Amino acid sequence: MSVRVSVIVPVYNVEKYLRECFDSLAAAVNFNEMEVIAVDDGSVDGSAAICDEYAARYQNFKVIHQQNEGVSAARNAGLAVASGEFIGFSDGDDYVHPEIYKAMLDSADKCGADMAVCCYEKEFQGQVIVYHMDFGGKGSYRGDEIVDNIVYRTMESHYFNNVVNKIFSSKIIKDNNIVFPCGKKYGEDRDFVIRFLSFAGCVSFSDYVGYFYREVNSGATNKARNNYVDTLLAQYHADLQSFSEFGIDRSVIEEKCGVALVKNYISVFWIIDQRTGGREKLELFRSVMENAEMTELFLQWYDKTFESEFKYNRNIMKAVRNKNVFMVNRSIRIQKLSERFKIAASRLVGRFKKTGDF
Repeated sequence: MSVRVSVIVPVYNVEKYLRECFDSLAAAVNFNEMEVIAVDDGSVDGSAAICDEYAARYQNFKVIHQQNEGVSAARNAGLAVASGEFIGFSDGDDYVHPEIYKAMLDSADKCGADMAVCCYEKEFQGQVIVYHMDFGGKGSYRGDEIVDNIVYRTMESHYFNNVVNKIFSSKIIKDNNIVFPCGKKYGEDRDFVIRFLSFAGCVSFSDYVGYFYREVNSGATNKARNNYVDTLLAQYHADLQSFSEFGIDRSVIEEKCGVALVKNYISVFWIIDQRTGGREKLELFRSVMENAEMTELFLQWYDKTFESEFKYNRNIMKAVRNKNVFMVNRSIRIQKLSERFKIAASRLVGRFKKTGDF
């Protein structure tokens, strides 16, 4: 039977979760028409041995072992040997639900789509959030509709970035030499998706929640760092270039990417709050406010962003504009207390309903 989907799994020191990931792929309802390509990127724990174990167990599991070169290089190594009609991706510390690839293939087959997308769920601070990807409820978009309904929203938001809840036409990838940018610490998924969209003739959507994205609190990607702003600015400039390929007016690109930049800038303060505390947190707050280019762009797109933000992010924006790290900290603390109160109240109401006292 021909391979319909090649699922590429970059693997680096994830032995704690890797079996769950591989087992979920092997449990896919259409596993017999899939191949799984595990790329061990120089793991120094037991991950490499687990890859070999599953390759010995399943005929359609393949393993590539290479020196540590990063997630982009690992995915590119998988792309080089993939034989599937479509390409999918999974991370080694996540897992999929059984019908994910069947649902996306069915969706793609209905309209001859080059890319199919499903919903995913993400663990965040102990809660599971479902991200719906229907873009207005229409099952598919073609031609100019892709620009009007997907590309424009992708400029404004990064929630369409992930490659793990999508399958991509292998032919388009190979014909246009679409690869992941090596050496990049952030935004490699986004670059790949945007470039692919520039060649896609049709994109389809499934409402199936097929992918579970796990929040892992260890590893370099989850440690607080002081180069957040440099990373965001690099992606902003890359976006200005990437979206120009769609023939969109430059002023529109600058506004939408500028607003997205400010939103991501504000989210940095939440990330720092989650990963640090005390004086270190305040110093990191202060350091991300010192970048002159970010300050200029923040003030340029302040009003446009402010009107679309919710209350507590507006308070953070005011504090950042005034360079007041203590007010940033206070706004975040108030929001967190508010969320805890809502959760506690919801649990209390549920308890009353169960006992019949409500």
